[in-house]
Amino acid sequence: MILTDPAAMHRAVFAAFPDLAEMPITVHDGGWDSVAIELGPWICKFPRDEDGFDALRREAAVLDIVRSGLTIPVPDMVVIDGPPFFTRHRMLLGGALTTQAYAALSAERRAALAQDVARFLAELHAIDADWSAVGVEAEDEDDDVDLGEGLALLPSELRATAERMIADHVALGADPLGEGFCYLDAHGRNFAFDAQAGRLAGVYDFGDVAIAGRHEEFIEPAYVSRDLARDVIAAYEAQTGQVVDRTRVETLIGMQRLTELADNADHPAHGATVRDYAVDWFAQPTLA
Repeated sequence: MILTDPAAMHRAVFAAFPDLAEMPITVHDGGWDSVAIELGPWICKFPRDEDGFDALRREAAVLDIVRSGLTIPVPDMVVIDGPPFFTRHRMLLGGALTTQAYAALSAERRAALAQDVARFLAELHAIDADWSAVGVEAEDEDDDVDLGEGLALLPSELRATAERMIADHVALGADPLGEGFCYLDAHGRNFAFDAQAGRLAGVYDFGDVAIAGRHEEFIEPAYVSRDLARDVIAAYEAQTGQVVDRTRVETLIGMQRLTELADNADHPAHGATVRDYAVDWFAQPTLA
């Protein structure tokens, strides 16, 4: 059973947890894979489609594995089989890390934040588990996306830069850091950011985890700021002793933004945003 009506979601939550009946309700429907209902300190997530059932089950199982290996708090997600199916977890303290909030941080707090994000990634990569047993698979390569559609949507003066990036991506060899379990979603909307302390207080949304090249982990922080991505890379290198190829990361960022533009330009909620992100990157396709 898939619920699409927020009122029906509310009734399902109240039926399972009558003590939440008096909690104030906020609907968060901007997620790609699920709709979230906020009730006081709780978040309940409902799948948008059939694939969402498996995604939420996988996320809960992954969180059970990684929680003890991470310094940073992550959700304690519980699956409610229903019907209807949904998950529940307590909200982490802190809000999303926006580009504006990051820009307002002092240099010292930016450095501390980069250390926090890098530590989260380094600790996650060090966890040894049978990921296939909980449904974690190799990352989908989006081979069916027509990049020409994305190129056509870019301003004409940026298309040559994007075409060079496509050629650079084709020429990439195997990831020099190897492949392994990756989070792949370290952007500001998935961070619980303590604005007062200027520190990362938690990380949400493990729905996109996959077996992938390690360099792909550094794509998402650039959505907050190029500076954050660059500083996270430097902190990760210092914490792990590994060397990250910044040029490779820049190529991967460009490829992702072009792919998202080609695939989601007509999306009613996200179309304008993916275009803005693509234009911003190709106008200055570097972390320097």
